[in-house]
Amino acid sequence: MTGPNNDQLIQYQNKIKRLAQSCSSKLHLTEETDMDDWSQETVEKYYDYCLQRRVIPTIDIQNSTLHLIGPKDAYWDLSDVNFNRVVLLESSKEYIDVWNRFDSTMNNNYSKIIKIERIQNECWYKQYAAHRDEYTQSDERLLFHGCCSISADKIVQECFNRAFAGLHARVLIGKTCIGKSLMKVPPEGFDTTTDGRHIFVIYHDAGAYGEYLITYK
Repeated sequence: MTGPNNDQLIQYQNKIKRLAQSCSSKLHLTEETDMDDWSQETVEKYYDYCLQRRVIPTIDIQNSTLHLIGPKDAYWDLSDVNFNRVVLLESSKEYIDVWNRFDSTMNNNYSKIIKIERIQNECWYKQYAAHRDEYTQSDERLLFHGCCSISADKIVQECFNRAFAGLHARVLIGKTCIGKSLMKVPPEGFDTTTDGRHIFVIYHDAGAYGEYLITYK
């Protein structure tokens, strides 16, 4: 039997669980065969590494599975799928914030915004977050990547690819320097290159995360 206090406790626990789920991102990996060789020391070091980055790991060596729970963007909707595109309401603060950045960048060189979508790609976001933690000089900026609709659809599902030359993205700048058109990699000691004004070139596919897709004309 449970009394009123126990019922309340269960109710509060469920509320906390729902709140935690709404503010976290999950990644479930299977067939991680190299985990078979993990020693206890390796497992403990991995736990420490994850917890330092506010990620909670659940490791099942026997079944070679890894379950990670960590922070995600505050605006993200609760979802059971890894990938989701959410059309923003024009009246929402999120929409207005993105529109203001886009409008100031475009300087009236467009006639109409058709829609703004939030990209919720958990695997991509985790890759980006992990790459961000490796930077000794953290410099994250909100930039735009212009492309046709076909390329945009590929990017939001398959991440940025340096083969692609209206996406709003978080980009890790790190240590940057003036670049040249023929450069394949940044100079030693630098993470990115720039024209010195508003163009930045990254050399790692996980160095940018497509946060919003803006369709306009």
